Amino acid sequence: MHFGSVKLNDGNEIPAIGFGSGSVNKGRDATDLVCRAIEAGFSHIDTAQAYRNEDGVGEAIRESGLARNEVFVTTKYSSGVIQDTFSESLDKLGLKYVDLYLIHHPEYVAPDLEGSWKILEKFKDDGLTKSIGVSNFGVEHLQTIIKIARIKPAVNQIEFHPYTYARNKPLLAYCAKHGIVIEAYSSLAPITKFPGGPVDAPINAAAKRLGITSNQVIFAWVKAKGAVIVTTSSKKERLEEYLAVGDLPPLTKEEILAIDEAGAKGPENRAKLQDVKESFESGLEGDEAMPNIWLPEDVLPGFKDACLDFFSKGFELQEAILKALAVAFDLPEDYFVQFHTKPDNQLRLLHYPSVPLEVLNSNKITRINGHSDFGSITIVFQDDVGGLEVEDPNRPGSFVPVPPVPGSIIVNAGDFLMRWSNDIIRSTIHRVRAPTGPASADGMVPERCAIPYFVCPDFSTVIDAIPGTWSDERPKRYEPISAAGYVLKRLAANY
Repeated sequence: MHFGSVKLNDGNEIPAIGFGSGSVNKGRDATDLVCRAIEAGFSHIDTAQAYRNEDGVGEAIRESGLARNEVFVTTKYSSGVIQDTFSESLDKLGLKYVDLYLIHHPEYVAPDLEGSWKILEKFKDDGLTKSIGVSNFGVEHLQTIIKIARIKPAVNQIEFHPYTYARNKPLLAYCAKHGIVIEAYSSLAPITKFPGGPVDAPINAAAKRLGITSNQVIFAWVKAKGAVIVTTSSKKERLEEYLAVGDLPPLTKEEILAIDEAGAKGPENRAKLQDVKESFESGLEGDEAMPNIWLPEDVLPGFKDACLDFFSKGFELQEAILKALAVAFDLPEDYFVQFHTKPDNQLRLLHYPSVPLEVLNSNKITRINGHSDFGSITIVFQDDVGGLEVEDPNRPGSFVPVPPVPGSIIVNAGDFLMRWSNDIIRSTIHRVRAPTGPASADGMVPERCAIPYFVCPDFSTVIDAIPGTWSDERPKRYEPISAAGYVLKRLAANY
């Protein structure tokens, strides 16, 4: 199991594969998991303040009996006074120093990115960490640091797999220019999150040629790109499977190129089918960043006023719904309202034209693919045609119809409400397909109209689990993140 190590730009070395204590392990006692990883052969352990399991990681290291120089430990900053947070991390880990300390996300140190980096440089100067780096940083964030840095970031830990490779090429080039090593997390996403996508064919072909698993092919691809792998599993046999990649023959140049080209197409379930719909969108009137565009009044008299009136009434309705949600969580009535002071919302008028039922059912086209909404809630008004479907939370991938109810509105939970409620209320994956009723005599699905009103918090709001939704027994499942940061992250992932 010879993965070896990678030289960093500060002269230190990092093991080329590491065990991550995040993902599904956040908030859980990581002692047994890390012990199992060390027993399997991992010497590089990756944790973070936000994972809330640094104490378990430290306990596992002590139980392993390894000398301090035999294990490489990474942790990351996400909130609080940096000096205090780092000191607490060292205490929980039971260590005098870590091998690598990272800023977990640029949003966590905004707006003082430069000042925060200087603090990390001081940690390195003082011997509290051997190397310093970042995570989830884009080119613009790295440029901000590089221009003032006395010590360059040693690594940038990012989501890295065949479906992110093409869009990350400018970032990879910038990191290479400055000797910043890429650490790859979520590398198995093409298998775990996006099965059935374009990369399956070249990955399976390489697996067949080498007599190895698809997981191993992906890690061999990551290794070929020069990135350090950070992965996780609770199963010893999986860990051994991953470590065995270090002894496998490399992929051929042709295999790597085939995976690159397939990855650039994106996963099949990322809205690659043609959406057959028409839409008109409007937001806050007077917003200079995203101004509304209206038809001339003489072309469609009263349309602008009707939209602005509907938008205003939507803002009043959202306040009543947000107050009801607060009461349901035993919070002050205005708890959620305080984060929605500006109507930075979106009104969308949707028209789905009549299409052949056969074509719609064949998946050659779609009305709208499965997705969740970015915001807090979405208020939906729909006609009586039907076709809206929501995913069964107990059976991922299985959708059930939402039949129209005359005179009713639909309130759909968005990603922010899910994060606020710590998964007590789940963000609903939904889509629009052919309605359950019969097609017309000519085989056409009737046209459909709907009006969603998307409610978003103020962009400066930091979304974190609300009081009463988390405890030691039910820890927080999401890291705090600003509304603006999350929206940008979702947009980057989708587009």
